[in-house]
Amino acid sequence: MKKNKFWFRKRKGILSKDLGYGWVPISWQGNVIILLFILVNVVGNIYFGFPYTENSIAKFLAMLGTSIILFAIIAKYKTKK
Repeated sequence: MKKNKFWFRKRKGILSKDLGYGWVPISWQGNVIILLFILVNVVGNIYFGFPYTENSIAKFLAMLGTSIILFAIIAKYKTKK
């Protein structure tokens, strides 16, 4: 059984059939990372969301930025060159 060490593939760009930029999951690990990314951001929105204050918005944006950067690092590392 051949193991796939890549979890994502890159999109080809906006002018191709594969519209957009970013990464597409090609394995179950990639799908799990996408689901975790969504779950972290939904839970963070619920946790920091009510009541809306300047402090809670700043904390949510910091958490969102951190999760985006972490996802991008994982996806870049696990994408075929």
